[in-house]
Amino acid sequence: MKKARKNSISKRQSDASPEGESLASFCQRGDYRKVLNQTVDAPTQKLPAPQLQWIVAALCFVGRAEEAAALFQKLDPKTRNVRIACRFFLGISEIRLGRYAQGRQHLMFNLKELRSAPDAASIFYIHQGLGFYRFFSGRILQAVRLARKAHDAATEEGLLYGRVLATDLLGHAYVQSGEVALGIKTLVRAREHAKTLGNGPISSSIENSLIEARARHGLFPAQSFEALVKRLQKLSSQDTYTESSLLLEFSRQQLLRGKISDARKSLDRASQVIYSTQNRRHEILLNLRYAHAVHRAGGSAQGLTYIRAARNLINPEIDRGFEIELLGMELLLAGSLGIHAQVEKLKDLLLLRSRRYSSGVNANILRRSGLVAVGTQQNSRLGMDPLADILDLIVSDRERGIDLALESGYFGLLPEALGWAPSEKGVVVELRPGTLTLVSGGEVHHDAGLTPLTRKILMELARGPQSKKDLIEKVWKYRYHPLRHDSIIYPAINTLRKQMGPFAFWITSSEQGYVFEAGVHWIFPKILPAVPAPSVEKPRIHDGEASSGLNLRQLKILRHLTTHEKLDVRTLCRFFSVSEITASRDLSLLHRMKLVTRFGKGRSTEYVRTDRVQYLLR
Repeated sequence: MKKARKNSISKRQSDASPEGESLASFCQRGDYRKVLNQTVDAPTQKLPAPQLQWIVAALCFVGRAEEAAALFQKLDPKTRNVRIACRFFLGISEIRLGRYAQGRQHLMFNLKELRSAPDAASIFYIHQGLGFYRFFSGRILQAVRLARKAHDAATEEGLLYGRVLATDLLGHAYVQSGEVALGIKTLVRAREHAKTLGNGPISSSIENSLIEARARHGLFPAQSFEALVKRLQKLSSQDTYTESSLLLEFSRQQLLRGKISDARKSLDRASQVIYSTQNRRHEILLNLRYAHAVHRAGGSAQGLTYIRAARNLINPEIDRGFEIELLGMELLLAGSLGIHAQVEKLKDLLLLRSRRYSSGVNANILRRSGLVAVGTQQNSRLGMDPLADILDLIVSDRERGIDLALESGYFGLLPEALGWAPSEKGVVVELRPGTLTLVSGGEVHHDAGLTPLTRKILMELARGPQSKKDLIEKVWKYRYHPLRHDSIIYPAINTLRKQMGPFAFWITSSEQGYVFEAGVHWIFPKILPAVPAPSVEKPRIHDGEASSGLNLRQLKILRHLTTHEKLDVRTLCRFFSVSEITASRDLSLLHRMKLVTRFGKGRSTEYVRTDRVQYLLR
């Protein structure tokens, strides 16, 4: 190592010429054109031997890989450190272009040089190249180990450029492995290193990765979605790779929010970019997103055609992660179509492939496919991937999952959580107080401005056609007179239609009066024939056992638990004649206020008064 260190010092001294420094600094800052303008593209070609790796790097980064390969062939075999660096840049370039065998060959040649590497910089290039290949081919844990070794070598060499690349790779690998918080923290550090180096392109690329990772894993959902929108608006039209990558994630976020038609528009826009640049990996993701979109809209059979198109693009050696995602989606589609024989085959194949591939995404797919118990390898990481937690809770603890989906704005998850088929139409009144949720073909509209008046109108329309006379007498309790009361009804109906957003057309006028869309599944907190809707106003209760924020029913729940050991959702429904959603909402509120303690999971969940837990456990 002392010999390597001496070589490293002599190398830095040889780099100390103004011309040498400018080439290295230009390339490390991302100014590839300046490197080429001073060398291969200059009127008189200048090819300084000690700095040829930066010329090769610049050629690779601007898409002139063939010229870079030709220049590499002219290198003096004795300049081992330069050749190792050149093989690194050539290998990365070939892999990004989809020429995996050629890229792997360059990186494997470097591996043979590891034991006799002339300096720490060469060790960095060897480990970083192999780590990149391992990450690209889905061997995430190996990529983590190699990225750490690359970072150590770059630190020893004092190579900030190397620390940027190694930290960036390490952050991506952590995120992919399921260590989302650690991965994002590492990517933030990589971005700061890139800013210190002055490399705008790498800094911008890492910022894009951070935006995508936060959105993909449900960290700060509203802010992440807004960041995606702003990034797409500011993006240069020449940066087609980033544009297609962000659009693919943006369409996924729109699907999660129940905006199916908007997601399809984003995918159509992404397809124009992807097919023009022939990015194979993005094309796989594009087909996967289309399959997801048509499934949410009730087109599972069409979704299978997208999955099969994506499968034709798969390289089994390099695309292990994509293959797992496609198998998971195909399993979902086959299950929704009732193709049971295919479901069993896909489960076996998914388990087989999972033996050779491990990632956070893979673990999530196995859990939701029923191949691993919900909670396995998850409880220790609860909160690290909030979106995955919500998706798991919708399976294991539906009411809590609904609650978190509403908080996060993932309204597109509600149809599945409510047990509705993708093609079903539905209206849910007050999943939370003052909210109205409408669903049709996977498209979801959620409004938080429902008033007691519009709620009462909805209740009457749910019972069937209502004339103006009916509405005035049932909702307002007046004796109908057209000259007096039409001016009351029209604004109220218009307000309700505004609250219904894109589903405003579900209320139509006919000879019978106002008619609501037929074939709609209704869910109210409480609907009983010929019984008025319960008041949403909270009575003013003065009671020492609970705060004034509780309504009368919630106070009665607490009093019931004073004389009874426990209470579950089904029992509460019987005692108070409410729906399961209302019962779960009441118990969840009391749990959040720490007035009751929850035991068990799913339909076995039971609640006990918090101040009686110790007594009951004796």
